[in-house]
Order: sequence, then structure tokens, then C-alpha cells
Amino acid sequence: MALFALKSQSLLRLSDKNAISSISILVKEREKLAKQIALLKTEIKANLVQLFPEMLKNINVFTMSILNLLLKAPSACAIRGFRQKNIDKNIVLY
Repeated sequence: MALFALKSQSLLRLSDKNAISSISILVKEREKLAKQIALLKTEIKANLVQLFPEMLKNINVFTMSILNLLLKAPSACAIRGFRQKNIDKNIVLY
């Protein structure tokens, strides 16, 4: 950042008080959202430990494929009812 500031001195200007206060509001909101996301992920993991204990050990449960599969089949019984074709269609392995 220091090198950028040094090379771009002519483009940079000091911020006024209003800009700084609006940025601080955005930073606080971002931190609040980050905490909410962390709490939700912790809750999802806690539920998955009970429903699918092997899932957390073997795969990243926060990929879109796994989250979509869990939305469509939120229990072990529901997944058992899926055919392999349905599971393959919902999970994209990378």
C-alpha cells in the first residue's frame, strides 16, 4: 500500500470527516455480517455432526453442491430415498 501511495500521490487526496464516518459504518456492518455468517456456519456444522458425522470429516460442506443437496434432502432418510442419479445431478465434484 505504501508503494501505491508513493506512486499515486497526485491522485490521492485526504478524506473528509463525512467519508470517514460512512466508511466506518460500512466496516461495522461488514464485521456484524461476518459474525452472523460465522455463527450460521457453526450452527450448520453442529447439526451436521448429529445428522451426517462423516460428512464434516470428508468433504467441504459449504460448497454450493453440498448446500443444495442438503436443501433438497435435509435428513439421512431423505438422502436414502435419492437415487444415485439424483445425487450425482446435485453434487458437482471438483
